Amino acid sequence: MIDFYMGNLVTIGFFISLIFSVLTMTDPFDILIATIMITVVFYIIGLFTSSLLIRYTDMKEVYDLRRDQLENALDNFVDIIERKEKKIDEFVHFIRELEEEEVNIVQKRREAEMKAER
Repeated sequence: MIDFYMGNLVTIGFFISLIFSVLTMTDPFDILIATIMITVVFYIIGLFTSSLLIRYTDMKEVYDLRRDQLENALDNFVDIIERKEKKIDEFVHFIRELEEEEVNIVQKRREAEMKAER
């Protein structure tokens, strides 16, 4: 909320300062300096009003976090992650079994080829 407010205020301040500078000054360096200075003033005004907003706003009313609901949601996420981990472990185990079978088949073929060569 405050980031959005600060971003908008600085952007508006920049364009207001640019318009003011272009209309009142002719030297490009003066336009640049005036634009930067007025934008900085808008930024400082935004910081001041944001700090007042934070200071006098009761965050418990704004961010009503219910601990029990949050813990239940997190527990559900943990359960989902654990189920996915179990599936991944099963896939890894299955792939290892397939690899072992393939290695055994290749070894048996090599042994059979070596016996056939003798």
